Amino acid sequence: MRDYHSGAWYWGWPVIKGSSKSGNWKHKGRKGKRGGSLPGAGHGAIGITPAMSSEEIDQAIGAHREGQVAAKEAKRARAKMLRDVAPIIKQISDAKARAKALDKQRSDLITEHLAPLYAQMKALPKERQKMYDPEYAALKEQAKPFEAQRTQLFKGSSAELTYAQNLNLKLQQKAVDSLSVPEGQRANFNLDIQPGKDLEDTVGVGAQVFSQLVGTGTMDGKTLKVVETNKSRASYNDGTKTASLTPYSKTASVVHEMGHWWEDHDPAAFSKALSFWQRRTKRESFQQLNKIFPHEGYPDHEVTKPDQFMDPYSGKVYTETGKGITATEILSVGLEKMYTQPVAFAKNDPDYFDFMYSTLRGK
Repeated sequence: MRDYHSGAWYWGWPVIKGSSKSGNWKHKGRKGKRGGSLPGAGHGAIGITPAMSSEEIDQAIGAHREGQVAAKEAKRARAKMLRDVAPIIKQISDAKARAKALDKQRSDLITEHLAPLYAQMKALPKERQKMYDPEYAALKEQAKPFEAQRTQLFKGSSAELTYAQNLNLKLQQKAVDSLSVPEGQRANFNLDIQPGKDLEDTVGVGAQVFSQLVGTGTMDGKTLKVVETNKSRASYNDGTKTASLTPYSKTASVVHEMGHWWEDHDPAAFSKALSFWQRRTKRESFQQLNKIFPHEGYPDHEVTKPDQFMDPYSGKVYTETGKGITATEILSVGLEKMYTQPVAFAKNDPDYFDFMYSTLRGK
């Protein structure tokens, strides 16, 4: 039974030297014998209630401190990744700027030179729009150097855009490398691949990406069974513990379905994902996916809470009668974004990005 007297508790809350009644620190102090809060965090914010034992209070405080450390690590990793890829982003921007400038030159060339010549050709009677007509042939001859210049400008612009596209692939790999778990600390799992030969390489690359991003101790010793399906969409079945991939599935789909496999086998990761989903969508209402994506073929029963997620699909959850929510899309979509769009993910939704970075490392 708690003693609410002698300064140990104040209205049911543990009071600590150097803290206010709400548990927020006014100045430096030390933790009291019965527990307390951390700087800038009220008791409720870190999960402390009057019904908790001293051991439970200490565990709550410890968990909160670990969360603060993990959040700082994620923020540093995000900043480092953005620094690492900054030179490549600059190269991409410069290449696109050069392409845009070349397109402008081509447009001006057409407007100032080719369009007037073509207009004169078109103004001739139809029977005279032949190469044997002297006036028409002269106009065509005048247009030739401008047409050659137009072709060169188009090729130059296309080359710059191709260069930018290749740099995007380099950017993606650089970002993933920056976020990778160090060798020796990566998840060590098994694959049971049953699809046709065409998918083996894709699954292998997806598994390699998953291993790069997921820390040891999360999926060690687990086996992912992969089968081929004729359905239009890849999926994961938590009953058979099987990922089903189509013959056209890309690496991103493999990574996505492995995110479901991870959530299914790691109760701590699922709990974190569910808490994150609840925090982000608590003021949201469910919306039908086919209203958000009218041309994607989603059935009426598939719904999501879109929040401000880069991909509204992140807010989708799965429920079972009597069990409530049994799975989310938080880890699967988040893992896919860490692979396919790490820079945009970090810039547009740092909260989600940092959550994924910490959870991937079991923190």
